[in-house]
Amino acid sequence: MQRVAGRTLGPRQGGTGRRSTAFGWMLALSLLAAGAQAAMPSAPGAAASAEPGARRITAADAPSGGVATASAPSAAALATAAAAAPSVASVAASAPPLYRTRIPPPVVLHYVMQRGFLRGSGALEWRPSGSSYTLQLDGGIAGLRILHQASEGGLDAAGLAPRRFSDQRLRGEMRVANFDRDIGRITFSDSPQQLPLLRGTQDRLSWMIQLAAIFSADPTRLVPGAQVAFAVVGARADPAIWTLRFVGPEDVQTDGGTVHAIKFERVGEAGDNGVEVWLDPQHDYLPIRASLHSPDSGAALELTLKSMVFERR
Repeated sequence: MQRVAGRTLGPRQGGTGRRSTAFGWMLALSLLAAGAQAAMPSAPGAAASAEPGARRITAADAPSGGVATASAPSAAALATAAAAAPSVASVAASAPPLYRTRIPPPVVLHYVMQRGFLRGSGALEWRPSGSSYTLQLDGGIAGLRILHQASEGGLDAAGLAPRRFSDQRLRGEMRVANFDRDIGRITFSDSPQQLPLLRGTQDRLSWMIQLAAIFSADPTRLVPGAQVAFAVVGARADPAIWTLRFVGPEDVQTDGGTVHAIKFERVGEAGDNGVEVWLDPQHDYLPIRASLHSPDSGAALELTLKSMVFERR
């Protein structure tokens, strides 16, 4: 089904589901929330340290031309350096490359959210407006919200420029990362630590739209083995360089049928959080599927498209 003005892509929503006892739903909620907490970074109770297996980033890790040709390292060194309050200039050479971007239009993506045998629903709302944007991901089951992430910020020549990222799981405390561009620092609601803010840095939600914007602007980057890299920071002072490698075309089965997608996966080291994402070239390279997992989380948290609704600007 497709509607052009405020167009909708995907099947009519609805359907039936099996009822469960109150105990069964609470057990499912606890398990799904725990899976989301383990699989999606920055969850309450997660370790506040940077990822293991890190090495210091050098200028050689930031290839020219915007496409990495070798795996970029973890950015744990940035967290260590931040404790000593380095200047932004002192780490500028460590920054990943910047990319030309083409910002996707306003859209709401509705997903099936699943971890193992547990199923819920999620929605990613992307709303750019002029030189700013808001982005929100909500996930729930049985009418209860178990996951809420929000990113807001500006749009510049390098794409999304987050100013604030918030992350809340079930009834846990909301945690916030503030990207202060006036002083070039990232601060956190529950930590005194400060990190250098490098241009092009993304939060744990904005990276999904940033990736779409990069390939929407320049599809010629889609060559075998191509990689893009950017700094990613969550709400618990957990910086990392995410390098995403183009795996190739891969069909994805959605509620609306088969989508001829392109797949990316995070190139990491032992102990890194695993990320796989599938983009739709026919619809602004938006994410139609994502799989997020950590080494000790068990089953991955999966998002698979149900429908997408493009909103009138």
